[in-house]
Amino acid sequence: MRRSLVFVLVFSLVTAPIVLAHARRPSVPEWVRHLRPVLPSVGAVTSVAPVTDGAPATPAAQRTVSLLDRIVREARATRYNHTTIVDERRGRYELDCSGLVAWVLARSSPRSLAAIHSSRPVAAEIAATIARAPIEQPRNGWQRVRRLADARPGDVFAWRNPSWLRGSTGHTGFIVGPIEPVRGYANMFRVRITDSNVTGYDSDTRPLGTSGLGTGTSTVTIDLDTGAINGIVVGHLGTSWVLPLTVEVGRLH
Repeated sequence: MRRSLVFVLVFSLVTAPIVLAHARRPSVPEWVRHLRPVLPSVGAVTSVAPVTDGAPATPAAQRTVSLLDRIVREARATRYNHTTIVDERRGRYELDCSGLVAWVLARSSPRSLAAIHSSRPVAAEIAATIARAPIEQPRNGWQRVRRLADARPGDVFAWRNPSWLRGSTGHTGFIVGPIEPVRGYANMFRVRITDSNVTGYDSDTRPLGTSGLGTGTSTVTIDLDTGAINGIVVGHLGTSWVLPLTVEVGRLH
């Protein structure tokens, strides 16, 4: 079932992670001021062939994809929780978005986790670590991927929320599948991701109305000059909007 309601997606994908207990959430007029409409592009793509070959780029990324595939398949009880509680034997996974990333990196790429310099990193810290990483070669377990077209399964995505999104640091997770252009839009792509969230995405492994660990398909926009992700697409009743965000993509080494 397509999960495309603006209220659900915007509030759950962006404001829910790391919500502070007494922070005031943005009002509806604040959301409206920052969202921008999505219009079909002149000279847009007409095919939907994936833009990547779907293979992890490094051994660390391969370990990450294998671990994510296993825990998503084996999860029996999962929910979004700011306290990380994992019992692999029982298939219990209670984590928030950054808790999942930290738990996975501790097992697939400990060097990358150590480079974040936090015992319990949040999404904004993960985004900052990726932003500092070099593009040409890895350093301290990270390599920044500037263009979405160059992203591969096992790469980490993260963003810091803009200042007007009070009470939330951002969101983070993993790219796990092919990146596909959206027909009719030159700057829009569908990306298969695994994360922990309060709701799911399109074609999601999480049953409707549930939270926690899962895999689904998110839609993003890119800057046509740089190829970098610059927004998350939300929509309702056939009309789409973009929430402008600077989304970092990092490769594990």
